Amino acid sequence: MDQDTDIGGPANRFPVTNHSAIVAARSPDRNVRERAFATIIEGYWKPSYKYIRIKWQAPNEDAKDLTQGFFALALEKDYFASYDPAKASFQTFIRTCLDGFVANQKKSEQRLKRGGGADHLSLDFSAAEAELTLQTVADAVTPAEYFRREWVRSLFGLALESLRAHYSQKGSAVYFDLFERYDLREDDNDGKTSYATLAHEFGLTTTDVTNYLAAARREFRKLVLHKLRDMTATDEEFRNEARALLGGGPFNIQVNAVLPGPTAGERMSRVIEERAQQLGRSVAEVEKEYVEGTALKRMVDPAHVAAMVVFLASADGDSITGQAIDVTAGMAL
Repeated sequence: MDQDTDIGGPANRFPVTNHSAIVAARSPDRNVRERAFATIIEGYWKPSYKYIRIKWQAPNEDAKDLTQGFFALALEKDYFASYDPAKASFQTFIRTCLDGFVANQKKSEQRLKRGGGADHLSLDFSAAEAELTLQTVADAVTPAEYFRREWVRSLFGLALESLRAHYSQKGSAVYFDLFERYDLREDDNDGKTSYATLAHEFGLTTTDVTNYLAAARREFRKLVLHKLRDMTATDEEFRNEARALLGGGPFNIQVNAVLPGPTAGERMSRVIEERAQQLGRSVAEVEKEYVEGTALKRMVDPAHVAAMVVFLASADGDSITGQAIDVTAGMAL
């Protein structure tokens, strides 16, 4: 690999959303669209850069320019508004768009220079290049498989950094340190480090180690699912990816998705009001449609959604994994 140059800052400046960024990218509100694009870029820029380096054999600096140019043009031209989840996953869609963009750039022998008219995105290319130099790509791995593998790596990396920040902000860094030490670090010997050894290393009791690791795993699971929700367009895609990525997984983490239906509260009220305005109908009429669409003829109580989450995160839910549980009052999602 050719020598790298550092041109970007930390990639964790991008904001995140609570719901699918892919759906939000189609919002009529420009601010919402821009936040959604930032979230999409956060999850996809690094696999895109590596993909250009590997598949297209682009030199380091060219790959940087192409990555910057692709996402800047996608934002400017609203590429993602044309995405149809019925035709392909978003991963396939963005990889296809990327291939087309790179092919056109190479055909016209043009490069979108950083600072040459395109919006500058703060991307830590030096970290991506460092990861790339440590990788070996088997000949049997297709470009599509490689892109997906790097997307998964990016997703887990973002969740891991969020976990680190979460416990740092709480003043409980020991939770992350234990998780990293026990679940992520490879030991020199064949066996796992015992909880008793960890307790001695960290000055804790064995019970504390058990509880801290359990809490960190639950938080990591939650963060992975949060990132995954951002990166998937439909509930079906979300469920399939959750099962594929974490349904048993290497971290011994139970992974389930709670999918709430129309839930009573301020957000649902805003959704109903906006839809009523779009349809030229009364708020009461639109709200009645939502209620009539449920088997129980009522909105979901937020306390019931919370109760399901608490149950799955408790010891009583330790044998449940890989499930997508609808809390919808009987509405088909």
